[in-house]
Amino acid sequence: MLRSPLDQPSQRPRLRRVLAAATAAAVSLALAACGGDSGSDEPGGPVELTVWVAREQYMPTQQWTDSFKAKYPNITVKAELQADDALFAQMQRMLQARQPLPDLVQVDSFWAAPMFDTGIAQDMTPLVDRWKQEAPDLFAKQADAMFYRYQDKVVGLGTTGTADVLYYRADWLKEAGFTPPLKSWDEVLQALRAIKAKHPGIVPWSMIGTRGEGVNYLITQMMASGVQFDAATPRLTSDAGKYVINFYQTMVREGLTTKEALAWGENESRGAWIGGRAAMTLDGVRSSNDLGDAIQEGLKITQPDGWSMMVPPLATTAGGAEVGKHVTATRTFHVTSTTKHAYEASLVLRHMVETDQALDAAKSGAIYLQKDVLQAPEFRQAYKYLSDAEVDAFANGAAFPSSSKFFAVVEVLERMVQDILNNPGTPTDELAQKWQKELDALGDK
Repeated sequence: MLRSPLDQPSQRPRLRRVLAAATAAAVSLALAACGGDSGSDEPGGPVELTVWVAREQYMPTQQWTDSFKAKYPNITVKAELQADDALFAQMQRMLQARQPLPDLVQVDSFWAAPMFDTGIAQDMTPLVDRWKQEAPDLFAKQADAMFYRYQDKVVGLGTTGTADVLYYRADWLKEAGFTPPLKSWDEVLQALRAIKAKHPGIVPWSMIGTRGEGVNYLITQMMASGVQFDAATPRLTSDAGKYVINFYQTMVREGLTTKEALAWGENESRGAWIGGRAAMTLDGVRSSNDLGDAIQEGLKITQPDGWSMMVPPLATTAGGAEVGKHVTATRTFHVTSTTKHAYEASLVLRHMVETDQALDAAKSGAIYLQKDVLQAPEFRQAYKYLSDAEVDAFANGAAFPSSSKFFAVVEVLERMVQDILNNPGTPTDELAQKWQKELDALGDK
């Protein structure tokens, strides 16, 4: 089964899971209610909200429950754990059958645009504007990447997320004569060549090549290299698209990666880097504790002299201008189109991203897109290997490509990666045309 961009291993025990004991699929929480303009059938009366949450670590904590109840004593929130693997299709069927949807629902951000296009989710712009007016200090603390914008509207709030960064062997990079951060993908290739010359027995670039585990790293590199997307479909035949294809062809031709990667999933790719067989790999910031601790314990090297991380370069050619953008994959909350209590639902989201609540929830391993949280000593202690550069790129990243056919696009891109690994000598333009045709046949929207 294809992996969601946010499904990465949980953090180690020191990042305490607040809800480790929560095993029920649905948890009813007696929470707070608002005064004033509630949007309920009876203004000022009791309101009950149903919230579908995608993963256990995003369920409301006890601290959140208690503080929300004290602040808004008339709202009851029923929070239900609903894995989002087939949630979009389920809600489509519910909407067509005129069944009531939950008031709030959390899904991966690649569903954000189709959630709005199909009428499942409503335009949240008025709710966001009201938030900005009523609680400007709290609003100002939210990172820009939290607000999923589509067609000049805010259609979702990505309260938590992740982003891919470049993990590298700092000792080998220095030995090869390069100083991080690398400014272009051409410079990445040059560094890999130089490292390979000094360490001929390694695989300089570790990567996922098997099918079924996603291509988050490839989408990250495409976005950073300036590839344009139509919904979730990359323009492979553009100059930027062909650059990325040729980048991987070059690595295979020059032995900078290996055809063994055809059978490598996430575990094998990470294992090569952790075990000292690889110099670089693209992986998520949520995994930084696991990867950092493992390489330090196994190879007895430390950050920053032995290994470190850097944000993906945004230029392709050495000395060239930046052409791309960093990308943040979020789990996005949507206010549904059938709710009678949109304002109350927005209050639930506001309370989630208050600093104290988000810091408490972050102990479960979730990374909240809230500026105070990302700069808080508690967060920096929990994610001890992240630098300001990684945090800034994550907080200000562009939205992950979104489409109802996202997984179909990923499946095509996975096959393209295998084609590249098997046929590094095929003309790049030929590969780009071949796989663009397959993507276009999906009719992605």
